[in-house]
Amino acid sequence: LCVKEEMSKLERLVIYLALIGQVLLIAISAENHSNPVAAIPNIVKTLLPIVLLLSFSTVIIVIRDLYKREFENSNSKLTWLIVVSITGGIGLLIYIFKFGNKSRDLTKKAIQIN
Repeated sequence: LCVKEEMSKLERLVIYLALIGQVLLIAISAENHSNPVAAIPNIVKTLLPIVLLLSFSTVIIVIRDLYKREFENSNSKLTWLIVVSITGGIGLLIYIFKFGNKSRDLTKKAIQIN
């Protein structure tokens, strides 16, 4: 019995909002590079907690997806967990674009009673 499951629309929305928020924060911060501490606009002060919460949620979603996804190699889950943990946003981006839109094949083995 093979069950196909994908990331929910809410999970994808959280991931994409986190990515957009991170890009916006980087763009706004790069604009105010002369005195970054004093020139933090109010929008950054408002967006920062939201983006941090979305980013943390993205990490949880990716770890949950790693747990549920079946890989051909048994070490792939650990490898991806290390890549996502160490590289941060870059590893998350690579994982999301590589696996995020693909369905997870959840193979359920039937229990045989003798």
